[in-house]
Amino acid sequence: MKKYIYSTNKLADDDFYALREIAETTTDSQELHKLAKYVNNDIRYWVAKNSNTSSNDLLYLSHDVSDKVGFQVAQNPNTPEEALRYLVNRYKSDYPILNAVLRNPNISTDILIKFVSNYGESISFNPNISSEVIIQLARVDHGFSNYNVYSNLAMNPNTSLEALKLIVPKLKKISRQYKINNPARNPACHLARLVANHPNASKELISQCKIFLSNYTPSIKNLHGYSVYIWTLNDILRRYLDEDWYSEEEIEDMGGEDALLDEAEQDFDAEFIPESDEDGIFRSEGTRVGTYSTLKEAEAKANSISDRCEIWDEDSGCWVI
Repeated sequence: MKKYIYSTNKLADDDFYALREIAETTTDSQELHKLAKYVNNDIRYWVAKNSNTSSNDLLYLSHDVSDKVGFQVAQNPNTPEEALRYLVNRYKSDYPILNAVLRNPNISTDILIKFVSNYGESISFNPNISSEVIIQLARVDHGFSNYNVYSNLAMNPNTSLEALKLIVPKLKKISRQYKINNPARNPACHLARLVANHPNASKELISQCKIFLSNYTPSIKNLHGYSVYIWTLNDILRRYLDEDWYSEEEIEDMGGEDALLDEAEQDFDAEFIPESDEDGIFRSEGTRVGTYSTLKEAEAKANSISDRCEIWDEDSGCWVI
């Protein structure tokens, strides 16, 4: 390997990019140790980002004069607790860096507790939060971040029954925040399903979630089994004119309703599939074409009709995903 002079910033372009590649990709801790002290902060940035950089070098880099180096130190899974604690004190008013620190699995519980009220969403993404922090997150009202915080907790296998019980009473408020009656698009309905499916949920809690979901069932009351819904052109046209999707001002900017409907028809001709995320929050019920006693029958019917079909579980009050 070529011997570089690590104490100078006066390198040819080829040498600089070679060093950057080393800092980014090497697994040699000794090379990373040398580059951690390199005068050019672009090189130190890649050292801080490298998952093979030692905890001692990351502690050293946490004191770096460059904020972008500090940001990478905050994200590195090898960064020790001592360095993270220093970054919290140094960047307490810098959202991107503080956000990264609070998501780092090595951050201590006492620091997380201090930021639960104002940085709850960031903390809820941390895969290593303690039961104490989870309880605090479930207890606090996070405003319009409620859904994001509580859904992260509901997907965390370490969330206790006590914490889940604190989330359920907040479902109605979350539903009102979004003002969406469609259960496939209402985040509160998705959250209720996550809580009900959590391994620590009790039968009583599952029952409470089902009662909540029953108020948002899109199909006929007292219906049992599995209902098949299909997306028709009319469903797509309704979606394009839904005020929850486009405001009146946006529709006007697009050329009015006629232009919007022309766009919808083009989407339909191009085998438009409803926008959705992996959990189906944004799916629409479409038009019901029939209800079947078993899921197998419903799937067979849906497959025989169109790839635009969705299946609604009448008894569980949720979409089959």
